[in-house]
Amino acid sequence: MREWLKAMNGEDYDYRKMVKSRVALGKAYMVLGVLEILVMCLVFQGPGEYAGNFYLFSGLAVAVCGGLIIRKNRKLLSADQKMARMEVWEKDERLRSIGTRAWAMAGYAMMLLMYLAVLVFMAVDQQVARVLVLVMLAFWLLVLGFQIYFRKIM
Repeated sequence: MREWLKAMNGEDYDYRKMVKSRVALGKAYMVLGVLEILVMCLVFQGPGEYAGNFYLFSGLAVAVCGGLIIRKNRKLLSADQKMARMEVWEKDERLRSIGTRAWAMAGYAMMLLMYLAVLVFMAVDQQVARVLVLVMLAFWLLVLGFQIYFRKIM
């Protein structure tokens, strides 16, 4: 976790530790996926209903993605040359700047689309509109919280 915070702050970090933490993250995803499938089996008594199918297939997707993350990062740990190339690529300031801008623009576009959806759903289904407004509020509170955090540490 510490390496992730260093990377987010633009500090130098141990790339090998970062890759190892990604393996642990993949394991966590697999566990969460399996737990989701178990909950589906206990609550819905098997697939068939819409909610049961949702939990089954999203749990499978999360578990498979966790397995792919583990496989990719373990391969990276065993190949020193490839790991050195990836370290240079991931620490490139230009690519990091592009990624930051892409996240920011995606966030702004998502908020605009959600606002348009609120305008539509306010006439159709006010409960959905309220949920969208709460999601937008949560997003902006997170943005504000992270701005305060990064202003203090940078």
